Amino acid sequence: MMGKHKNAPQRPVWPRVAALVAGAVAVLAGTASYPAARGALANHRANKALESAMDSFRPGGDPWESFTALQTAEREAMAATGAKSPRARERVAGLERKWLREALGQGNLVAAAALFPDPARQDAPIYEPDRFADVRKESVERVLTAAEAAMGRVAHPIYTDRWVLHAAANIHAAGTDRPRNAAQAAQLYAAAFDAGDTLAALGAAVSLKASGNRAAAYRWALRCTGPCRNAQFDLSTYQAGLSAADIADAQAAVSAPHLVSAAPEEKK
Repeated sequence: MMGKHKNAPQRPVWPRVAALVAGAVAVLAGTASYPAARGALANHRANKALESAMDSFRPGGDPWESFTALQTAEREAMAATGAKSPRARERVAGLERKWLREALGQGNLVAAAALFPDPARQDAPIYEPDRFADVRKESVERVLTAAEAAMGRVAHPIYTDRWVLHAAANIHAAGTDRPRNAAQAAQLYAAAFDAGDTLAALGAAVSLKASGNRAAAYRWALRCTGPCRNAQFDLSTYQAGLSAADIADAQAAVSAPHLVSAAPEEKK
């Protein structure tokens, strides 16, 4: 029996290996195509959501309200679906650009200010603002001029002053559209804070720290509370290098509201 088995014809190995390889290739091909199919499905779902959002708008609405509403819908659709390149985004961007320009054409300073996000924060008011870089560049002078006017009425600010002052400070802090000027940024952030924008305290602290005014930076860091503090905020970094007396003086100054002023404190 052993001899018979030994001399029995053997099945060729190659066909079996080929079959195994073919099966493995088929599995891998299916695995490789899955992400592509999943991406296509995500894009399809995003397209439906974006098209539905665009179709919901009616002619004659306020352009800034329409812009912000479509931006919200776009942000939510992209986050919910995980889509990377839905075709409808091109049409969405076209509508957003149209409404943004119309709002600016109406003299909407809030729209102009939104084009200049705070470099110290992650919550830019405009979704993917780089798409509107050309519109932003066209609005620099408008914001700086409006901020200059606002600085002339710091004792009696109007509602939009807080936004344009914060935006002008961002221009000087970011160094993208104008050379970076930390001292000028700090002064404008402080003015925005006095005009009612409490989020501006973080920018003032960051700018003063960058310019080497550690004591004043700590004072403004103390004023940055609640929503002003982002995930990266660390009060201890503003205390570093200060004496116990400096820290005590800053805490006493912040506890006295009448000491808050649009003019940054003198460097010590």
